[in-house]
Amino acid sequence: AEWRGSTPADGGLFASYVTRESYKQVADSLRIFPSPRTYYSYVVELHPNKQTTLFIADTRRSEIIPSSRRVAAPASLTAEAGGTGENCHSVCSSKGKRCEAAAFDFVNTCAPLLKVSFAMSPSLPLP
Repeated sequence: AEWRGSTPADGGLFASYVTRESYKQVADSLRIFPSPRTYYSYVVELHPNKQTTLFIADTRRSEIIPSSRRVAAPASLTAEAGGTGENCHSVCSSKGKRCEAAAFDFVNTCAPLLKVSFAMSPSLPLP
């Protein structure tokens, strides 16, 4: 995570670009709750004083941050459907694949899950 700007103590507008894994480190340094409580499009807005606005943005999930700051899903990433109660690792290994924790941010969204659901049950309507 990095701050864009001078320092938050000086006042102004600041952004920190984080991943789910690095959010806690930033939260600890700001003495805020260690997981996002309220946000818009995966951007947390904080006002520590009247002169300062801090934005903490998730680089994998936010679609409103500059494209140069976004982390794209790997081109080889695919979502796989598992049975009830089956965990990610057993599903992936049964398909000769490997689960990557960082990829969950890309597959735990509506679009990939709908594709997997439709493949399992073609009678489901797609939006």
